[in-house]
Amino acid sequence: MSFLNAYKHIVFTFFVCATSFCLAQEKERPEHEKEAQQFVFSGNEELLEGNVLDGEKSFRKAIAKDPNNLEAKYNLGYSYYKTSNFQEAAMRNKQAVKNATTKAEKHAAYHNLGNSYLQMQKPDEAIEAYKNALRNNPTDDETRYNLAVARKMKEQQDQNKDQNQDQQNKDNKDNKEEDGEDKENNNKEDDNKEDDKKDEGDKDKEKEEEKDGDKDDEEKDKEKEEEKDGDKDDEEK
Repeated sequence: MSFLNAYKHIVFTFFVCATSFCLAQEKERPEHEKEAQQFVFSGNEELLEGNVLDGEKSFRKAIAKDPNNLEAKYNLGYSYYKTSNFQEAAMRNKQAVKNATTKAEKHAAYHNLGNSYLQMQKPDEAIEAYKNALRNNPTDDETRYNLAVARKMKEQQDQNKDQNQDQQNKDNKDNKEEDGEDKENNNKEDDNKEDDKKDEGDKDKEKEEEKDGDKDDEEKDKEKEEEKDGDKDDEEK
């Protein structure tokens, strides 16, 4: 079981505009905003029925009609979240944060932004998002719970980082010791080679001396032969 699967209270919410309230506003909106809101209605219905991809398409159409439609961006982020596209979900919720005007809107956008960062294993960013959400709604228990989850994740990541660093230091130390042993062995091998080379040189020198000694003996023998020949010639004379 993954870290996040152990926490069942992480909730990603989406806006559902009250029909009577939205219809009352329709009369005051320009035509392109009315069309965008109709796409938002369709997208919400798709989400409520579990058709996430169809809902995503409707929200995209709404944003194309009205780039400032907060609900479309917010719920498009929810669609991405439901399909595990957390990076896109975070981007859409950042847009929702910028367009939010009320504390409730800012709280919801920051809350969902924190959830996206949490799923991406980015606890620092999640913690900051949840804190911003609580600044806009200090009484939300879901946000406070998710903030605790993010802090726990950061604690575990820091522990893993320290353990990895300790292991790296240990590996580096072992490698240095192995390198030192290899260097010492290489030096011993070099010394042995030098000794062998010296021994070979001494043997070659001895052989040369033996050859010179044999040559001297040959010359001495030759001189003796010549002396014998000289004595023989004297006797004949």
